[in-house]
Amino acid sequence: MTYERQPPGLTTLWLYDSPPSGGDTAYASQTEAYNRLSPSFRAYLETLQVVHSGVEQAEYSRSGNRGGTVRREPVETVHPLVRTHPVTGAKALFVNRQFSRRIVGLKKEESDAILELL
Repeated sequence: MTYERQPPGLTTLWLYDSPPSGGDTAYASQTEAYNRLSPSFRAYLETLQVVHSGVEQAEYSRSGNRGGTVRREPVETVHPLVRTHPVTGAKALFVNRQFSRRIVGLKKEESDAILELL
C-alpha cells in the first residue's frame, strides 16, 4: 500500500496452497532495478517525486466490486521515486503499477513514459 503516508516496511508472501503446475511467482528487486540503470538516469530519478493513490482502488470497490466495501476514505501521498534504506544506505525504486499515478512536475506523457519504463 505505497499510497500510505508511512508505507509498510516489510511485506511477506505466504503460500497456503499451490497448483500441481504453473502458478509461478516472479520476484523483482527494486534495488537491483535501480542499480542497473545508467548513472545519469539514476541521478535524475533521485530528484523526482511520485503521487501514490488509493483512490482508484476505492472507486473500484464503490462500483460494486469486492462487495462494495470501502473501509476508509482513500488517500494520495507524494513519495520520492528513489528511496534510501535507513540502515544499509541502499537505494531502490519506489514505484508500482497499482498505486503510482504520476511524477510531480512532469507532463503526463513524460510521467507516463518513465513510469512505464520503470
